[in-house]
Order: sequence, then C-alpha cells, then structure tokens
Amino acid sequence: MPIDGRLELVSEAGIYTSQSGVGFGLGGAARTGPVVAGVTGVVGGRIPTFGTPISERAGIGLATVELELRFGAEPGLEPVGLVALLDAAALDPAERDCVNEQCRMQYFTAVPTKEPTLGLGVQPAFGLRVLGGVGGDGVHSALLLGLQPTHFYDAQVWFLPRVDLTVWRADRPWSIRWWAGRYGTAVGFGYALSSPRRR
Repeated sequence: MPIDGRLELVSEAGIYTSQSGVGFGLGGAARTGPVVAGVTGVVGGRIPTFGTPISERAGIGLATVELELRFGAEPGLEPVGLVALLDAAALDPAERDCVNEQCRMQYFTAVPTKEPTLGLGVQPAFGLRVLGGVGGDGVHSALLLGLQPTHFYDAQVWFLPRVDLTVWRADRPWSIRWWAGRYGTAVGFGYALSSPRRR
C-alpha cells in the first residue's frame, strides 16, 4: 500500500500473469481527513518460466488505484479502514486468450488500432486494512486483506485473495512491500523521493 504523504521509487520482482518478471515505477498516497487516495504504477519485462507463454511480448505495465476510508484508532495503532481498489494491466491483446467466447481475462480490451499491439485489463477489488501500527524501533506496517472477483474462461466468478503489505520506518527512506492478486504477485522495495509526513 502506498505510504501517506510519501512519493517513492518502486522496484519489484515476481510472477506477472504466470511469467517471472521485474518492474520499476512510482507510488504515492495523499490523505485528507479520513480519506486516503493512492496510486502505484510499474513497467517491466517478463521471461518464460511456466510452460509456453501466451504472448511472445515480454513487456508489461501494472497500476493500482486505491481509495480508503479510515475509521477508529487505538493507542499505538494506526486507523483501520475500508479499501476499494482497481488493478490495471497493459499487455499484449493476445493475453486475453479467448476460447469459444470464454476468455482468460474478462475485463480486457484491445487499444483500437489497425493492428492492435496493446491491450488494457482492469480488475476491481475490495477489502479491509486490518493491520497498521508501530512496532519495535519505530517500524510501521500496513496490511490489506481483500477479495478480487475474477472471471476465468468459463465465466464463473472466483473471489481471489488480494493482499498488500508494506513495512517502513518514518525516519528512513526505504520500505519493503509485497502484493498478490489477479495479475500475479511480487515483492519489492520503495525509496522515498519526498519527505515522510506524519500519518
């Protein structure tokens, strides 16, 4: 999850749409009262790892837009909150992979060009920010546990887990993060470009 009032460089490695890859980008969040809005985006590349890839194009772009409503607090704990988010992916249109009108990625469209080379997929999710506090040595953590309704070939809705964990110290520029959802899973680091503000 992006850290309030902090813009970060993000680097990560993981599994993107069933293939190993790395990504680099930016992430940040702003807070007004109980409302927090955040955006994280990375671009990167993949290599074939698990079987034959659907697309020969290695490039991928991923972005997540988050909107959170925070409520309540206990001494020593950050507020918890309700979170709605939208994951988006820029991929080769072939990765929609439709068979008899049933597709691997349901919410997906090709950018309309003469010969489409770029597709855009989106996947909403919702969840609860269940952990956010200050541990030993001033370590902060924020954990999102959510569900992501997903269509997969036979049009059945699967509620995949959507998880996002960030750990950082307010007086240090580094953060550690891990996410998992419809488009894969990755672990990485963030480096603050702006001064942290009080959460």
